[in-house]
Amino acid sequence: MTTNPSTWPNAWPNSYINEVQAIHIPEGTRFGMLTVIKRAPNIGNNRAMLCKCDCGNDKVVQARYLRLDKVMSCGCKKASRTPDGHKKSEHPYYQIWKNMINRTTNRRHLGYPACGGVGIRVCSRWLESFDDFLTDIGPRPPRTVLVRVNKMKDYTPENTRWLTPMQQRALHNPPIRMSQDDRALACAL
Repeated sequence: MTTNPSTWPNAWPNSYINEVQAIHIPEGTRFGMLTVIKRAPNIGNNRAMLCKCDCGNDKVVQARYLRLDKVMSCGCKKASRTPDGHKKSEHPYYQIWKNMINRTTNRRHLGYPACGGVGIRVCSRWLESFDDFLTDIGPRPPRTVLVRVNKMKDYTPENTRWLTPMQQRALHNPPIRMSQDDRALACAL
């Protein structure tokens, strides 16, 4: 129970600490996926509780975070995780996907004038789902970048490839004198 600050004694900091420490949560109380098991040693001056997550992990959480619904699990079921349990933002292709979307939608992105500014878009399948992008684009060969084969068309599975920077230059800026091998490479794309 929190009291009005005007009713606290003159030793305000100590009274405040005692108010925070006084948070009591009965054993067996559930908060999201966490069930309170018992009181744990304080974290700093704050009361802490040992909780059991539905996944089986134990987690020590400050009681105030449980009361405020700031902690609802041990971290095992965050919405931003892939089926294998890793955060999507930690996936090696995630930043490539995010940059592709920003180039076409974010007016403040440096690449926007050359992409979104001229009407280039990302197909709705990729725009809505990182997992669909991973499925369609396939594994990334070493030392390659994501390139639109036809620079005037959108980012789609048919128009997007992994290419080395040399292949990209040969495709988009063909030299005046092109060797037969380079021509064959550019035509194969």
